[in-house]
This record gives sequence, C-alpha cells and structure tokens, in this order.
Amino acid sequence: MKETELTLTIASHTNPPAPHRTITMTTGPLHENDAAATITDNHINGGTSHFSGSSTPEGPPWPTDIPSTNRIASTLSQWTYSYMNPILKRGAAIQRSQRKNRHRLSSSLARRFSQISHPSDVDDDDIDHEERQQQHGENTPTELTITDLYRAPLPLQASQLQHQFQLTYEREHHKLLPTLWKVASPTFLPAGLCQLLSVFCQVAVPLFVWRLLRLLEDHPNEKIFTMAIPYVLLILAADVGNALAMNRQRYLANASGVAIRVAVMSAIYDRVLRLSPSGKKGLTTGSVTNFFAIDAQKLFEVTAEGHLLWSAPLSMMLVAILLMVIVGPSMAVGIVLLLLFAPMVQRISNRMMEIRKERVKVTDRRVEIVNAMLQGIKVTKLNNYEERYIAKIGKVRDEELGLLRRELYVWSMVMAVQFISPVVASIGAFAAYVFAGNVLTTADAFTALLLFNGLRFPINYASRLIGKMAQARESARRISEFMHRETMERRKEEEEDKVSRPLSVVQRPPTGNGNHVLANITEDESGRGSLYDGMPCNDTDRSNLLVIKNGIFRIGNNDNTTSSQPWENGTTPGEDPTGFTVRGIDLSLGAGEVLAIVGPVGSGKTTIINAIIGEVAVSPQTTIQTRGKVGYASQVAFILNATVRDNILFGNPYDPERYNQVLDDCCLRADIDLLSAGDRTEIGERGVTLSGGQKQRVSLARVVYSNPDVALFDDPLSALDAGTNRRVFDRLFQQSGNGLLSHAAVVLVTHASYFLNRVDQIMVVVDGGVSFSGTWNELTKFRTDDPKSKLAIESLQNAVQEDRGAVQEDKAKFVPSSDHSVIQNTEIDKFQREPNVHRSVTEALMSRESRQHGKTRLWTWTIWFREAGGVVFTGGVLSFFSLEKLFYFATEWWMTRWTNAVDTSITFLGIEFPPQSDGVHAQHGYLIVYAIFMLLGFICAFFRTIWIVYGGVKCSRNLYSTMTSCVLHAPMVYFETTPMGRLLNRFTYDAEILDVTLYEYAPYFSELVLNGHHRHCSHSPWMILAMIPVTLSYWMIQLHYRQSGADLQRIDALSRSPLQAMLAEGIEGSATIRSFRKEETFTRRFQSFVNRNISAQLNFISAQRWLGIRIELLGVTNVFIASLLVIVFNEILGLSAGLVALLIRWSSSLTVSLSFFMDNAAETEGAITAIERIKMMSETPQEQNFEKKKMCLLIRELEFRDVQMRYRSLLPLALDGLSFRVEAGKHCGVVGRTGAGKSSLSVAMFRLVEIEAGAILVDGVDLSTLGLSDVRGRPNGIAIIPQDPVLFAGTMRECLDPFNTCTDEKLLEALLSVRMLGPGKGKEFLDTYVEEGGANYSVGERSLLVLARAMLAQPKLLVMDEATANIDGETDNFIQKMLRTRFVETTLITIAHRLDTIMDYDVVLVMSEGKAAEFGPPAQLLELNGVFSELVNAAGEGAAALIAMAKKADKRSEGS
Repeated sequence: MKETELTLTIASHTNPPAPHRTITMTTGPLHENDAAATITDNHINGGTSHFSGSSTPEGPPWPTDIPSTNRIASTLSQWTYSYMNPILKRGAAIQRSQRKNRHRLSSSLARRFSQISHPSDVDDDDIDHEERQQQHGENTPTELTITDLYRAPLPLQASQLQHQFQLTYEREHHKLLPTLWKVASPTFLPAGLCQLLSVFCQVAVPLFVWRLLRLLEDHPNEKIFTMAIPYVLLILAADVGNALAMNRQRYLANASGVAIRVAVMSAIYDRVLRLSPSGKKGLTTGSVTNFFAIDAQKLFEVTAEGHLLWSAPLSMMLVAILLMVIVGPSMAVGIVLLLLFAPMVQRISNRMMEIRKERVKVTDRRVEIVNAMLQGIKVTKLNNYEERYIAKIGKVRDEELGLLRRELYVWSMVMAVQFISPVVASIGAFAAYVFAGNVLTTADAFTALLLFNGLRFPINYASRLIGKMAQARESARRISEFMHRETMERRKEEEEDKVSRPLSVVQRPPTGNGNHVLANITEDESGRGSLYDGMPCNDTDRSNLLVIKNGIFRIGNNDNTTSSQPWENGTTPGEDPTGFTVRGIDLSLGAGEVLAIVGPVGSGKTTIINAIIGEVAVSPQTTIQTRGKVGYASQVAFILNATVRDNILFGNPYDPERYNQVLDDCCLRADIDLLSAGDRTEIGERGVTLSGGQKQRVSLARVVYSNPDVALFDDPLSALDAGTNRRVFDRLFQQSGNGLLSHAAVVLVTHASYFLNRVDQIMVVVDGGVSFSGTWNELTKFRTDDPKSKLAIESLQNAVQEDRGAVQEDKAKFVPSSDHSVIQNTEIDKFQREPNVHRSVTEALMSRESRQHGKTRLWTWTIWFREAGGVVFTGGVLSFFSLEKLFYFATEWWMTRWTNAVDTSITFLGIEFPPQSDGVHAQHGYLIVYAIFMLLGFICAFFRTIWIVYGGVKCSRNLYSTMTSCVLHAPMVYFETTPMGRLLNRFTYDAEILDVTLYEYAPYFSELVLNGHHRHCSHSPWMILAMIPVTLSYWMIQLHYRQSGADLQRIDALSRSPLQAMLAEGIEGSATIRSFRKEETFTRRFQSFVNRNISAQLNFISAQRWLGIRIELLGVTNVFIASLLVIVFNEILGLSAGLVALLIRWSSSLTVSLSFFMDNAAETEGAITAIERIKMMSETPQEQNFEKKKMCLLIRELEFRDVQMRYRSLLPLALDGLSFRVEAGKHCGVVGRTGAGKSSLSVAMFRLVEIEAGAILVDGVDLSTLGLSDVRGRPNGIAIIPQDPVLFAGTMRECLDPFNTCTDEKLLEALLSVRMLGPGKGKEFLDTYVEEGGANYSVGERSLLVLARAMLAQPKLLVMDEATANIDGETDNFIQKMLRTRFVETTLITIAHRLDTIMDYDVVLVMSEGKAAEFGPPAQLLELNGVFSELVNAAGEGAAALIAMAKKADKRSEGS
C-alpha cells in the first residue's frame, strides 16, 4: 500500500513567537490535492491536547541512544552526567539574558521618563512595547522548554514499556508486583550492583581511618607521611568509588521508578478505554484520577529507594563484623540493640499502612467532589453552589487532614526510631566495651563512631522508605484491584490491505453477566480499511449489516452477576430489583435502511444503542451481529479539546471532497464561516465554546465522515432548530439522492416523530419492551390495549408527518439563507483547492500554563513557613534544630574528652571525672554524660518533627482552602480556556506534594543550617585556607544548578497536566473511542504526551545527579585535604589523636551529609514548586461582587436594554444590542436558528460573562449592581435549567438536594411532578444510587431530574434552556402543562428549538445574530411574515398545527 507523508506545521505560542516547526509523519494514502493540516503545539503547558498523530518532543535524542565512537568518554559522561552540561548552560544563559533584559528595560524606561513632562504620559502599552523590543533585540528564548531537553530514552518510551507490561502481565497470570519487577529489572538490577559497591566503599572507609589513627597514636609528633599516605589514598579511592556508585545507583533506581510509573499509567489508560459495563461498576473519575496522579507516583518513589531493603541490613552485618574484629566482641551488643528495633519499626509501618488506607478513601472522596465540581462548574455557578461546595470540600478535607496528621505522627515515631537507634546502639556498645574492663581509646572509639555513623544515613533513608513502602503497598493493592476489573476483548489487529471479510460470527468475552456479545470485525483498529476505497466493503450481499436476535439488555444493579439465573427470572421488561431490563429486541438492517427507535423518556432507547456498541450487559441468549465499521454519535456529544476539523476527522486521513460534503450535509458551513479561524478554530473541553446544536452537528459529521457500515445516532437532532433539523434529516437520513450514508445501515434514536413516515423501519420502545416494530403504514393501523403503549403510539400516530412529495418540491425551491446555505459547486471547489487559506493559523483557545522561571524565589520558601504559623513556627523549628545539633556536637566533643582521659582526670561543669585507668567504676560518669547528651538531642529531634507536622498540616489546610475558593470564584471564561487536566493536577498531584512530600523533606532540609563547614573552621581554624576553594566551588556549582534545576522540575510538573486531560477524555469518551475503533490512535496520542513527561522527569533526575556527584566529590576533596594536612604536618601541629579523629570524623561526616543534604535540597526545591503552582491558582481572576447586597426583590419583571456581550475580548459580540421586556408572570419563548445567541441570553442574565454595554433589569433594578449570590441560586429568586443536564454522583436525595435543605416529602413531590416517581416507589427511591454524571439515566431522564431540582428552589423567574429537548413530545406536553399550573406567578423564559413547546406562550423573542429580530405574541409575529414565520414554515407539514396553537393561545389571552 502506498504511503504519503503528511506534514504538520506546528505553531509555537511563545512570546515572542518562535519560528514554526515542521513534523513529517507517514500516514495511509491520501488524495493528490490533500493539504497540510495545521495544528498547534503549546509545548507541554497543558493548554491544548490536539488530536494529532505525533507529539514527540523535538529535543536531541538521549545520549545513550546515539552510537559513540569513544566508549571511555561516553562511559565517563554517563557516570559523571556531564551530558547535562549543555542543558544547564542553556538554562543559566537564559537566566542571564533575562536579568540583562530587565536591566536594559529599566534603563530604557528611565530614559523615557526623563524625556517627558509628566509620568502619566507613559502607559502600559509603552512598557509592553519596550519589553517586546528588548526580547526581539536579544533574539533569545524566555524560558527553558521541553524542546531544550533530551528526548525519552528508547528503552523507556511509553510504547515500549506498555507493550512489555502487557506481555508480562499476561505471562504472570495478572499479578501486578511480579510484572512491575520484570519491567523495572533492566535498570533496577544494575542499580543493585552499584548499591553493593557503595556499601563496601562506605564500610571500608572507617577501616582505613582506624589504621590511620593507629599510626597517629603510635607516632605522636613524628613524621609519618610515608607510612600514612597509602591509607590516605585508600580513603580517597573508597570515597570516590562510593560517590560514583551511589549516584549511579540513584539514577538507575529513579529510572526504574520512571519505568514502573509509566507502565502503570499506560496500563491504567489502556484499561479505561477497554472497561466493560461490569468493569465500570462503582468506578468513579476521582478514584481513577488518584490511581493516575498519586498511586503511580507512590510506586515511583518507593522504587527509587528500594535497594535499601537489603543494603541497610547488609551494612549492619558488615559493620558488626568490623566492630567485633577491630574493637572487640563487646561491640556485638550495639548490633543486637539495632536489631531489636526491627519489630518496633514493623509495627509502626503496619500502623502507618492502616491509617494510609483510611486516608486514601477520604482522598478519593475529596477528589470525586472536586471533579464533580469542576465538571459541572456551570451548574455550580448558576445555582450559587460555590460557598456550599467550599464547605463540603472543607469538611472532607478536615477529615483527610486529621488522618494525615495521625499518619505523620506515626511517621514521626519512625523518624525518632531512626535517630535513636544508632545512638542506643553506640551507648550499648561502649558500655559493654568499658564494663568488660577495656579502656576506650581514640582509634577504637572514633572508628566505632564512624561505623555507626555509616549506618545513620542508610537507616535515615530506610525509615523514610518504611513510610513510602506503606503507601506504595496500598497503592499497589488499589491499582491491582483496578487492573482486575473486566474489560472488553482486545480486537485483533488486521492487515491493512484486507478491506473486508465474509460475514462471520466471533465471540466476545462476557460483559458482566456471563453473557456473550456476538460481533464481526472487518478491519483493524485504526479504522482505515474501507475509507479509501469509497465503499464500506466489497461484499455483494449487504442485506444484513446489523442483526439482533432475542435482544435482552440490562443496566443497573446486576452488572456483577456471574450467573445466567437473573436473566431468566421473569419475562417482564422495565425496572426490576436488579436494574432496568430491555427485552424482545429483534431487528435486521441492510445497506441504505434507516431504523427509527422512538418512545417515551426512560423507555430503553439508548440502552439498545449501548448494547450494540457493547456498553451494557447482554444476555447469553442474545446474538448481535455487525459487519464493517461502526460509527456512533452519543446523546451527549463527545467533543475533544481540538480544532473543529480534528474533531470531525477523529484521526482519519483528510479527504477534501468528502470532508466538504459532510460539512454541507451537516449544515456546518455557515458555523465554520463565523469562526475566527474557520475549521482550524480550537474547541474548548467538552465543547464549551460551541452551542448545543453545533456540538451535535460536529458529532454527526464525525460519524458521517468515517464512512461507517453501521451508523448509530442517539437522538442527535434534539438540539437543532426546526429548519436545520429538517435539512440535516433530508441530507443524511433521507436515502434518495444521498451518497454519504446510502451504503450504511442506520439506527436513529429520535423524538422527531414528524419524520417517521420517511424512514424504512420504526421501533416503538415503552418501559423496556418493544410495543411495535414495522413500517409507518403499519404503525398508523396498529392498536394495543397496554395503557402506556397505547399512549405512546397514539401520540406518534397523531403527529403531523412530512409529505415526501412536498419535501422534494421544497428542495427544488429552497434558496440558501444567510444562516444555513448550501454552497454551490464553485464554492466547494474553491474550498477544496484552498481550504481555509485565509485562516491558516489555528486559533489557540486554551490558555498557556504560566510558571516561574529559574531559581525558586524567596517568597515561595516563605509561604510554607508563613502559612504554617509564621514567626512562632519558624522560631520553634530553628530552636529545636539548634538544640538538637548542639547536643549532637556535644556528644562527639565529650567523646574526645573521654578518650583523652586514659591516665588523667578531667573536669566538666565543676565535676571531676576520674581517669579510665581507675577501673570500671570510673566509666559510669562518662557514660551518663554521653547518654544525657544523646537523650536531649533525641528529644529535640522528636519535637522538631512533631512541630513541623503540626505546622505543615496547618499550611496544607490554608493553601488548599484558598485555592479551592479562588478557583470556584473564577469567571466562567477561565474554565473555558483552562484545561481540566491542569486543574485536576493542582487538586491531586500538587496537593499530595503539599500534604506529604514537603513534610518528609523538611526535617532533612534543615540540615543545611548548622551542619556544614563551620565545624571544621571552629575546631581547626587552620582549615580555613583549605576550605575557601572548596566552599567557593560548592557555591558556584549549586548556583549553576539552581539556574535550571527548579525549571526542570516545573517542566516535569507541567507535563503531567495533559496526561490528566487525556485521562478525563478517555473516561468520558470511551464508548465513542471504542465504537470508532480508535483505541490505538488515542493510546498513541497518550504515549506521545507520556514521552514528554518521561523526558522532563529523566532530565530533572540527571540534573540532580549532575549536582550530587560534584558535591560529593567536593566532600571527598575535603576529607582528602584534612587527612593530607594531618600526616604532612603531624610533627609541626602536634594535634592529639582525639582532635585528629574528630577532624577526620567530621570531614567524613560532611561528605555523607553533603550528599544527603543535596539530594533532599534538590528534592525539596522541586517539591516547593508545587506551592508556586498552588499559589498561582490562588491568583486567578475573580468574579466581581460575589457577596450579597441586602436588597429584597420580587423578581418578576425582566428587561434587557441594548445589551452587548462577548465571551472574550477578541471575539465578536454574541449579544449585539439585545432589547426586550417580559412582564411579571408572563411566559416568554426564545427561538432562533442554531448559534443565534439564545443561550448567550442566559449567560448574560446570570452574569457568567459580564456585559459590555446596556443593562439587564429585574423589577427595575440593574443586575450588575447586585451581588452574584443575589442573582444566582437565591431561594425564590432566579433559577435556570441549563442546556446540558448535570447530575452529581451519590444518592437520588443528594443529587436533587446536594446540601440537604429540603424534606423527603418535597423531594418526592418534585419527582412525581416530572414523572420520575413510578408506581410503588417511595422514600426508598431517594436512596438509589445516581452514577457519576447520571450515567445510569438517559439524557431525557437527567433533564427531568434537573427540572425537579429547579422546582425545589421555587423560583420567581425561571429560565429553561432547551430543558425538554431530549424528551419525547408527549412528556414535553405534560411538562408544559405542569409549568402552567404550578408556576402561575413565575415569569418563565423558555429557550427552545421545538416550536410546539412555546407556540402558546404569551410572547416570543426571535433572535438572530445576537439581536431581537422580532418580539411579541406568536399570533402577531405570524402576521408579520418575518423570521418567525420562516421558522414555523420550516416545520413543513407541522406548520399548520403550530399556527393553530398560536391562534388558540391568542384567543385565550384575549378572553382572559
């Protein structure tokens, strides 16, 4: 098969704009006149998740992926991480350039000010212009970006790891931990070898130091250079070996953690796309988000330090052997004491895991609430739920932080154990040694201390690992449970050149009830097969593209049943204790046939569609056969955050001829012409920037463009106005003369009963059963005795039908209007030849994620301390830490006094201590003082940790609460231009860093304050000369690193946001993705974003190791200089063996401390950037005047006066001088073509967007002068039922009354009034579970539930924005009658496409292009023969009935 290269021009959104970059990727064959597709790339800022074939970063390949001719240089570069030099230099150069530009800007502005008469003459535009000039003049980048970094290494790229994970997971019989071990072992095992080398080097250093001290004791004030230099060189070699091995181990272990995290995330995403109905049971977006953002991260963290599980015990064993060999058998007492701490640590670890399990459940609840809040942010704002959500989240957050505090207090006990265990061990060892009659010498004592000190830091890490192990074990358990959820069978990939196959039946796995869904697949998952040939398949017999036999489908509570028994219990369809069952579905459709499924709300129409695509449980007795590709348009349109064109193509190659025909037949041409960048205009997440009708038509266009063999449409016409509805039906579903769906079997769920005479087959579904199946002629003669079926069928029979002849005549006479035109052939040809040539650059809708640059700012560090308690908290931490270090230093100083008192007594605090040679009784005093110092140090360390936990929890509560409040009060445009993944990243990943990670690093980070060079200088002033170059080098290296280190961490954090956005898309659109067989396409798209994250994370890890190896080598230099000075000038300096031991001890300790500190400092600086991001969220723009102004309004009369409104500054006016007035208690209908501005009316009224000009008055009061809480959601005030019904997860009671303000009786009454409370249902119905987003209810049922929720508010002014669009006509009539009787005194504004809904209203507002085209009673508007008359006439045969309704209402109003 011939392949063609598709060039994608990627526009960078940096400031100043960077040159366009070009990616060339190979696709299938395209037409010769195919044009280049333009997409945008916001780097990794989370702004846009475009539907593109590749998003691979364009930085250089990872160094190990490039063949090297010089193996030695390559190996040295890998072990010293010098390959990071170009990136760190670039980061430093950018920072220097920024400082230089700021200086030049200041100087330039100063000159400007000196040349003007008054400072006000310089405005912001002048300053912005000057900034741009400076940036353009330098022609340098403004920030370090993902394209500056190395790409992900080939062995660690997402596709490779996911493939390896899947194969291993199957071989290991679906066991997670063995699978993860095999994924990580290629890097984890070499890391273990490096750890082993490091352990031997660490243990060897005290041995060489002991030999050196022996020499100094035996040869005081003598020349010992020749004898001592071998030991100094051995100390140097061991320290260098330890530095190299330890840093290599940490890099490889971190790389193993990255591999595990990526493999787990990829597996979770793949699982999300393939979950079966029973697999989805009980699963919420919040829990999946936590798997992704938190649990996978916990596995990464524990893997990075996992080798301590065996290296710490090995170190203890080697230390025990050396202690007993060098010092004596009595040292075994210390080792035994260390071992005795193991059971205590185990119990503490188990307790931590128990608390962690409880906390994770609460965290899931909190994330679920946040996710529901963000997904339904429009409903939240319209109903004034902000403060209630803040209180609800705050309550759950308090519970979470209470558990977190308990968890961290237990962790503090772990910290205490790790601190005291070496102390107790050393005291016990020294006590056993001296009580055995031995004299404690300098060499023996300090060698023992060096060995015990060698255990201190592994035990420090091990104690932290214990906490991480507890968290990781729980995370692994949760992920394993998720991975065991049932999935659809992975479709086998077919050969691309096999376009079709004979009809056959293959078996799918059970989908929740042991059932088997039967299907046939004719092409591979990419869906390529038939699209290029222009024919769906080559079979000569296309009479049975879709066949269902004995269809029995179920949704609800029985999805987890494994027995077939429940299917056989009873034969009555509809609701039962096990859920909702649809029975008796038998159908057969061939090419060109259209089946319309109709029926009342909640009857099971959507269930039939979902059964065909495998989204509901199916009986084992059911057979479903499909041939060819399936296209599916869901009832709620699934819209990607991508361009209009990307949404329509949905990963398929671009065919201009078919694409343009699809635009015309779906009536999208005029809408695209109105968009600022044509079909390259970016659509917001979930289609928030499109009207309901536009979203549905984009979804329609996607199905039609895919050229399906079986096309499934779930009520796609409900959001369209009558004229557009009619034209779309004529062009797509009226088979005669139409080529787009003429080869497809079409299933159309619809409430548009006036089209039924123009379809081939009709299926009437009532209460889960088929009341009728046949043709229109058969339906007109059909009779039934069942009351519900009779009501539904009579409603259909009485519906006015389109006349086929009239339709054809109308087509011939039809003249294109300005709203929806049929483009002539010349215009189509032009569009094909030059597609959107005047709009070649994609309009970027989503905002770019802002971040700080360079080193973390001082204010970032101070925020944590300020929010934790300010001066009192900071003073407490410093005080405890200073006292801890004071006592720690005192113990070592006391050890020098003790070892020097062999034959002479010493005096301390006026107390005389006898010499050790006096016997065992003389040792008591020395041991007591040593133990007291140790105990005091332990107490200070323990209370320091407790103090940090106390303040940290307080800081977490304050920052999270502030972020939540600020996000909730942000304007609606913020959510339309900010990706959901970015917001979820802040509330999950960054919140977890704030809650846990910062606490873990804070105690270690304080090591910087007093644990450094001053110990050398204060004890040995002559070391100053040697320390100056070391200190300067240390300062320059860490400063050079910090120019880029924090930026690398920020890039890592930002690269996670698109992953969250894609996960949310996958959860929301899994049914659509599977139906189009685009799992692999979406997976590849996900992998490209994962590769960016891998790149950012590994570059950050490498930069840390670049710093770590250099800092440790400086420490090694320090030890070498100290040792060398001692042996060179031994006879001159005349230092005692005790002082020399202390000097070498502290020098050696500094090496370990520096390594330990720099690791934690880099991690802490990386973690502190989470506070930056959370703080930025707290600085989002806020809505104006939220608080109430005490003003009592009756809220009856509504008036718009010359209202102008636009959604964003660069967009045209959505409302352009809109004026009308609705009197108190009147009912006003709002109509107009799709995109006329009808929904914008409610947006302006509820101040989701502030108007630019004019006024909206209620009872004569300008709404802009009121607080938002008075405008929205006030009891007996203004309420709205929005276009997209949103239900919150929980019980029915919580769904209707999220904040418990109504009694059960009122709730039941509201449900009964909207027909959602069936016979025999009572209060128990209020306890039934509503799944996330109302997934277990049809869209029509959701609309009715939202209506019931609005009724509970008893509004005086009610706005219904297409509230009844998704329900059948008979139910709509019932609802309208209910509104007239129960809302007599309520002013009602109804936005509708169904004209029969509003034809008997008091007045009708006809909108066009954001203006009031006509306004008045319906009967009067009909006499004008204007726009309203055109809309009525567009209803075809139904126009007469509409006119009759208007005249009847007019007479009624005259009579009253």
